[in-house]
Amino acid sequence: MPESSHVHRPAPLSRYVMLDSLTILRAPAALLVFFYHITHDTVWARWLPGAATGYVGVALFFVLSGFVLTWSYKPADGAKKFYLRRFARVYPLHLFFFALALAILVLTQKAPSAGATISNLILLQAWVPNWDYIFSVNAVSWSLSCEAFFYACTPLMLYWLSHRSERARYAVLTGWFLLTASVASAVSLTSNYADVVVYANPLLRSGEFALGMLLGLLALKVRDGELAMPPVRTWQLWAVTVCALAGLYGVSKVHLTHLTQTISGFLLDPVWVLVIGIFALHDMQHADARHRAGDSVSGTRMRRLLVYLGEVSFAFYLVHELVIFGAVAAPWGASAVGGVRGLILMGASLALGVFLAIAAHHLVERPARIMILKASTRTL
Repeated sequence: MPESSHVHRPAPLSRYVMLDSLTILRAPAALLVFFYHITHDTVWARWLPGAATGYVGVALFFVLSGFVLTWSYKPADGAKKFYLRRFARVYPLHLFFFALALAILVLTQKAPSAGATISNLILLQAWVPNWDYIFSVNAVSWSLSCEAFFYACTPLMLYWLSHRSERARYAVLTGWFLLTASVASAVSLTSNYADVVVYANPLLRSGEFALGMLLGLLALKVRDGELAMPPVRTWQLWAVTVCALAGLYGVSKVHLTHLTQTISGFLLDPVWVLVIGIFALHDMQHADARHRAGDSVSGTRMRRLLVYLGEVSFAFYLVHELVIFGAVAAPWGASAVGGVRGLILMGASLALGVFLAIAAHHLVERPARIMILKASTRTL
């Protein structure tokens, strides 16, 4: 018999796929930022390899956010429910650490201006081209100002993309990343001040979110059986992890003398796309196999622990610099210069940060999210 001209389409995957590895990735992303602040804000351990560019952990968050929101977005729920869930997920914890940081600043007579304080409270600080605004109150919350902008655009962008051809979707998202990266990189070369301002600008960082959306659209095609899924082995996860660490170390070696902070960050974005893509494919492959076999076990104890650390990483990200500043302000912290004492202080700051993150996750983040979502069900 002649061969059929019909093109074989892979079977669609179960729609119950949980991408736990992407939750796990949030923990090392937060840890990268922690190590950056250890080397930037202290003299405890400036020898840490790759830590000089640890701030790129934020870029990993941005790409990851674009992927996850595209993957999980449900058009039938509408934009209102999407915005409410995002608000419940992010704002309560931001408000808690905003209040804590502001109280500390007031008590130490370092309170920011009223304008900077209000802009931080409503997550508009990163739009103001002024360091005193961008890094006001809890400094790391500048990235939430970017995320808030991404969230605002997501339903509109996904709706617009859904009415375009596949080729147009990919071209627009790729083109937007290239455009924003090019503009930001060019401006960053003009001065150190401009470098930091464009690095934190939500519009110019939205290209990384667009990269995540592009990856998310491709993952949906795999899930729905429209794109063949290549097999991903465990050794490939290790290989891509080594590749990411090598890229981070390589960029850190030339960053301080040859690259701006903005350019260094954009250079590593393709690495994050590779990492997220490979880990997501691996999860889809194995989670779908478990679901089809009727196995509800989510993995080993170690994997569940890593997922849990990923879940508390948001709280850790928001509290870690407050912990570092507190340690530096103490007499024994300010006088520590490298060596064993520096390592002990770094380890203690990490441990305290994780402890406070776990407490905030269980006492603030989860209860507030549940309360807001329950209250909303009575009004929506």
